[in-house]
Amino acid sequence: SLFEILKELNADSLSPLFNKVDFEKIGLQGGSQGGSGAIHAATSNSSSNIFASLLTLSAAASGKLGDAWIYDLSNLEIPCFMLSGTGFWDSGIVTSLEDLKSNFNACKGETYIARRDGYDHENIPMAADSYVVAWFLYTLKGDVEAETVFKGDNPELFNNTNWVAVQAKNN
Repeated sequence: SLFEILKELNADSLSPLFNKVDFEKIGLQGGSQGGSGAIHAATSNSSSNIFASLLTLSAAASGKLGDAWIYDLSNLEIPCFMLSGTGFWDSGIVTSLEDLKSNFNACKGETYIARRDGYDHENIPMAADSYVVAWFLYTLKGDVEAETVFKGDNPELFNNTNWVAVQAKNN
C-alpha cells in the first residue's frame, strides 16, 4: 500500500524522505490524469484515511478517460482545492466548469474551486504554483498567513481577478 511505501521511505536513511514524513499530515496532489489518480487515492477505502489534504490541477473529469477513471467524491471529507483553466482543453475537453462544479458539490469537507482565466490545461501547473504552496502550508502546516489566501474577511483567492468561478464551502 501507499502507506507502507511511505513508511519504508521515511525509515530509509538513503531516501530523500528520511525522517520527513508526518503521517498525520500527508497531502495529495495531481494534475490532469494524475488529478484523477489523486482523487482515486484520496477516496479509495484502502488509503483514504492517511491523507489530510487534496489538490487537483485540471483533473480529468470522472469517466472522461474511460471506466477505469470513474471516481466519486461524495465521501471525501478532507480539505480539497480543485483548479483548472478557461482555455479550450480545460473548458471543453478535460475539466469543464460543469465538471468542476459537480466535483465541488460532491465533496463533503472544506472545498474550493477556481479557474485561471485565459489559461489552458498545459499552463495551469505553473499558473497555480503559489496557490499550491499556500494550500499545503494552510492545510498541512496550519500556517495562518497562508490561511488568509482562502479564509477570513478578505481572502486573496476571491480578490484575484485572474481566477474566476471561485467558490468555497464549509470554510
